[in-house]
Amino acid sequence: MADSITPLLDALQQALVPPTRAAAALPAASDLQFERTLSRKLARSLDTESERVLSLASRVLAWASSGNNAAGGKAAGAADPLDPDLIREGVYNGVTERIEALLEQADEGVEKHLGIGKNRKGGVGAVGAKSAQEMEERERAKAKVEPLPARLLHDASLEKPQKRFTARTRLPIPSVDDHSADGSSAVPLWKPILRRKVNASAGEDGEDGWLKAELYEPKSSFTQTTSTSPPTYTRYAHPYASELASLRPPSSFFNKPQKPAPHPADSFTKTPFEWVGDEKALEKMVAGIRQVGEEGMKDLAIDLEHHDFRTWSGMTCLIQLSTRKKDYIIDAIDPGVRENLESLNEFFTNPEWIKVLHGAKSDIVWLQRDFGLYIVGLFDTYHATHVLGYAQHSLASLLDMYTDFEPDKRYQLADWRIRPLPKEMLQYARSDTHYLLSIYDHLRLALHAKGAASKETPSPIEDVFNRSIPVSAITFSLPPFDHETGHFESGFLVPLARHGQLKAYSTALAVPTLPIKTGWGPGEAKLEVLREVTRWREKVAREEDESTRYVLSLQGVLQITETGAAGRIKEGRDVMQVLGGAKGGVSDVVRRRKEELAQLVKETFEKVTGRAVDGHAEGDVDMVGGAATLAVTNAQLSLPAEEPAVRPAQGVWGDAPVASTSSSAPLVPVASSSSFYGAASTASAATSGIVASSSSFFGASQAKKTASKASKGKGRAEEQAEAIKRVHDSLVLGGGLGQSLQPKLVPTMQPAQVDVDMVDQVDDNAVVAEEPDRGPPAALSADHTYVPLTGRLPKPDISATLAASKTEGLTPHVAPKAKDSDVIVVSSLKDKPKKRRRQERQAAVPARADDLPGLSSSVPAVGNPQSPPAQQPKAKKPKKDKAQRPAPESIVPHDYSASRSILDAEPVRSTGAERREQDKRQRKKEAKAEKLSGTKGFEIDVSDFRRAPRVQNAPKKGQKSQSFQK
Repeated sequence: MADSITPLLDALQQALVPPTRAAAALPAASDLQFERTLSRKLARSLDTESERVLSLASRVLAWASSGNNAAGGKAAGAADPLDPDLIREGVYNGVTERIEALLEQADEGVEKHLGIGKNRKGGVGAVGAKSAQEMEERERAKAKVEPLPARLLHDASLEKPQKRFTARTRLPIPSVDDHSADGSSAVPLWKPILRRKVNASAGEDGEDGWLKAELYEPKSSFTQTTSTSPPTYTRYAHPYASELASLRPPSSFFNKPQKPAPHPADSFTKTPFEWVGDEKALEKMVAGIRQVGEEGMKDLAIDLEHHDFRTWSGMTCLIQLSTRKKDYIIDAIDPGVRENLESLNEFFTNPEWIKVLHGAKSDIVWLQRDFGLYIVGLFDTYHATHVLGYAQHSLASLLDMYTDFEPDKRYQLADWRIRPLPKEMLQYARSDTHYLLSIYDHLRLALHAKGAASKETPSPIEDVFNRSIPVSAITFSLPPFDHETGHFESGFLVPLARHGQLKAYSTALAVPTLPIKTGWGPGEAKLEVLREVTRWREKVAREEDESTRYVLSLQGVLQITETGAAGRIKEGRDVMQVLGGAKGGVSDVVRRRKEELAQLVKETFEKVTGRAVDGHAEGDVDMVGGAATLAVTNAQLSLPAEEPAVRPAQGVWGDAPVASTSSSAPLVPVASSSSFYGAASTASAATSGIVASSSSFFGASQAKKTASKASKGKGRAEEQAEAIKRVHDSLVLGGGLGQSLQPKLVPTMQPAQVDVDMVDQVDDNAVVAEEPDRGPPAALSADHTYVPLTGRLPKPDISATLAASKTEGLTPHVAPKAKDSDVIVVSSLKDKPKKRRRQERQAAVPARADDLPGLSSSVPAVGNPQSPPAQQPKAKKPKKDKAQRPAPESIVPHDYSASRSILDAEPVRSTGAERREQDKRQRKKEAKAEKLSGTKGFEIDVSDFRRAPRVQNAPKKGQKSQSFQK
């Protein structure tokens, strides 16, 4: 049945190719609509072809629907005809209904054929596919498999076999510092161990022809993310580079093979097998392979088993070889066998021999490193699965597809150093190559059947051969340890990427001035600790000849980094506590060298942060984040310390900074202390310029000793009264806040009060403030004091004025004597009438200079006879006699302690739509309360209503509906 279906499927696939290509070549519908407007002939042709295609499609769907209905018991032709108008408008409901029924029938037929779904018992199964019962049995068998014993996964009692290797086959372990800065002038860290180049091209034989050094620029998967590249270094080129560049597949490679016979159940028993464990067995094996090649079967299946947990470089433990007649397993850790395995280059480097491997990247490197073996003429079955378009590309999937053997994946991570090998491990290793040549034949058949995509492109089988050449050209070399950029497997970028912080490091590396610090940037604590711990891990692994993951796992590296960057690792026991819960635990290497690791982490933390682990270092400053980064950078680059961006200055608001980086910058006249909040510090007048030395609003912040002594014993009421008086005195016109902020001299003496009742007499002994000198004052007062208006006006020359008036016979114009009541007190203006406010303003602020006493323009100045006569003053309205005028009302000082403070103001309400919405909700709430109060006459007080406590052991009652009634 399967043979009858296969030609039908092939014919169907070939029939679908031409219409698919034709449909893809058709122009878009919008283009056709545009083109048909340009040509009537094209429009008629399009309409004709559309009708023809629509008629054909309708007939096919009608035929399929009729057959379906007939099979279902309906009469043939009973299906509803398609509506052509709907299809022209793009409505395909009728078409999809018919196609869905056909697809359902196809699915049911496939399930029945494969024996799956509801048709598990029926069907013969597809070619190479297992039945449902067989698949279920396999799953049950997998579930019963127990994990391997710990001894097979890692035998800790084994002595390291690499200690018995010869000097030639033992990989040299360089120090972490064995390379130059750029690698261009360094000697290669590893030299190929190939002693004789066999199967060389003409003119390329000899050491001088193939052993060449080259400058290698490695690639890294982290380059795109970090914008950094690993360092270049010198290495030896591939010995067979010229042969691989000119390699062509042999003529026999293109011959179509015969379909291989299926492997019998006892295939392992019938096929000869040999264990190669000494030099004589190796020589016998080479002779047997040579004999098989002479018979024309030049195909080799190759696979390797590797161990890299208890050695720094890793070692190849087994080599599996299979010919068309026999299977071999080579003990690669035997010193004699390992030393002479180079003899296999007779076949490995011969392009007439096809070497079949699966996923050969790692195998190619290990063969070069450990044995000096090179592959010329590779067929990688992994690339064959890609060319054929298979969904899975593993060797296990190929075994499932073409054989009945299922490998036990538990042995994939087994310790292959164990000798003698258990029977199960031996069978697993043998199976990797035992079936590989049969799989190779199946893949070649599929590649021959596929055919080339076009005449210009190579055939699929040749494409696989060409894809395998770059894999053969992979060259092993030892890269230097990358301590700076962190590339390669031993660098710090691997744990950084595993921790998910690679992007943070890349951002900090690209933008060094980024203010946001993540801890993973250059010069930051976490990254520097990670860098040093990774270097220590690599250094110790090379010294102990252990793998880096055995010394310290990636999780342990990250935990040590996080804890050490926080300053919590001081000694060795801290390392043991941190690694106790990490994956892999604490290795024997770390247990012996824990104090060394703790000291390294501690010193790195102190170097980066400038702090000691136990506390602050003497004379150091606690720097975190950007400050620590700057300190480390300057120290590393030997740069001088940066000059501060601002210098401290005593400004209006206290110690405000003034932008200046020059020590010789002129001093700006600023207030040495805050005029609003009080003095923040004390400064001399000589250094600060013209300043106000203390606050006139809240008073001096630093009281004098005498004032503090005098204030002792005062009651709280007296202190409040003095504070209110200071506020009152600072707010009066001429001595208030605005004047206190000006850089001018403040009177220091309390002037004598002038008797306001004496109009015609003047006290000559009264002290008035004279015009202050513009130069720097000798001393400044400690606080502002209240100065009445009489003390702030210049003293008039009364004698000169009277003498002049008597001699000229004129009636002198004498301004009224200033009174203390002329002082304006800050208070609410709504409490005063407009007329009174106007009079007070006129009395407090004279409009002209001639209104001031003693400066009348009608009297010439004494001692200046040349001055012109003053103009007569304008006529004024007659004023009422003083006796007739009402006595001025006494002004009551404003009680500021009872006033509302601006600090107690209501918070700013919301504005706009939000405020209107709040008002609307408030009005609704008030209206509802008013309505309830008006209709029912009472309100429900729920202020003390509480839910009853729940009883824990009471049964649940579910949801209840409750209401309150009168």
